[in-house]
Amino acid sequence: MIVSATECRDMITKAGRGVGLEPSRAVDLAAACVLLSAFGRNGCQAALACLADAEGLRLPESPAAGQLFWPKGRAALEGGQAIEMIQAGLAQSVGFGQLDSPPVLLGLAAILAPETGFELLVGDTLQGRTAQGWIDWFGPEMKSTAAGQSVWLRRLDRLPDIASRPLLPFSVEPQDWMAICQLAALTYVPESETSRAQG
Repeated sequence: MIVSATECRDMITKAGRGVGLEPSRAVDLAAACVLLSAFGRNGCQAALACLADAEGLRLPESPAAGQLFWPKGRAALEGGQAIEMIQAGLAQSVGFGQLDSPPVLLGLAAILAPETGFELLVGDTLQGRTAQGWIDWFGPEMKSTAAGQSVWLRRLDRLPDIASRPLLPFSVEPQDWMAICQLAALTYVPESETSRAQG
């Protein structure tokens, strides 16, 4: 199934709002997932992994010098917070004992901090890099990581050399699209004479 980038972004934003994400977090998540789709990843599936649990922002536990760590994190919430903390100079790297969608964390880094180079490690394996809004993803498609396989996002001192690639058409799995649409429908108001009169 082919959808436009705008349609994909708008539907993921609505789905994020439908499960209770703050507007800015929902917009950031949608932009990151559209970027992942543009680079041939399943952005809708990555969004669904992030929308399964959107309640309450967690704080990092016992930060070490230059590092922040969350035992369990969600890319759309703690991931966005972590990138903002790196940008503010509070840490050079952030880690998660368990993360719902590592690709979204890298996509958010590309969207929220395009002027900064990052690398993403799952366990000890380099899975991807980002710089200037582009992504290199080396690993397999990942919905989540199990406990015991930590995820680290590290700021790089120099921008990595990432070859620009042509953006691929947006092809989404029909079942993923239907699930996104169902979450987006949570933002709709019931049809009534009053709702029609108020637009």
